[in-house]
Amino acid sequence: MSATENEHRISVDQLRVGVYVYLDVGWMEHPFNFNNFKIKTEEQLQTIRSLGLASVRWAPSLSDVKPLAKSDQPPAAPTAEELARQAEPLVPQVIQRQQQRFLERWHEALGAAQAAASMPGPALQERALHEAATFAIRIDVAEELSRLASHLDEIERLLKTGGELGKRLDFLIQELQREANTLGSKSAALELTTISVEMKVLVEQMREQVQNIE
Repeated sequence: MSATENEHRISVDQLRVGVYVYLDVGWMEHPFNFNNFKIKTEEQLQTIRSLGLASVRWAPSLSDVKPLAKSDQPPAAPTAEELARQAEPLVPQVIQRQQQRFLERWHEALGAAQAAASMPGPALQERALHEAATFAIRIDVAEELSRLASHLDEIERLLKTGGELGKRLDFLIQELQREANTLGSKSAALELTTISVEMKVLVEQMREQVQNIE
């Protein structure tokens, strides 16, 4: 039986490294040298998934492994909107937690230097609360999340509207990257740092797709 006769169609989500695929798109619509080849790296796998194909053909006789079974498919990666929604309720919790830690350390420092303190107790307490509030402002990422949501809404609106999108989308992607970077730099908790990293990966994928549109 020839390789052509031994082809089967599978979901793109079932692909993995080692599967021999046939891409049913024009040669200029993907970055690979050929339309049929064996997937050798995770980068190739991600590129195929970014092409927007629902399914592809694969050749069992030319593959090193079988595709993922539907029950074995990895869960879908969260979208940028989902990441922003995950981060939003974490912000007040993180701020409160970090403020408490700040005050505890402040009081520990004051206790160690109490003998040399020239400022009365109430004044020191007021100073501590002021510093804690200032610290909370520095780590508050609510505005960044709000702008992220706004940019994502605008991208969705543009994609639905159609027309000349390249330059406008490129600008919005740059803004998303800036907000994601700020979210990471201001993050005071591991949960927000993780979300920031995942957001940066998604923004980079969106950037590559926009370049294809251009």
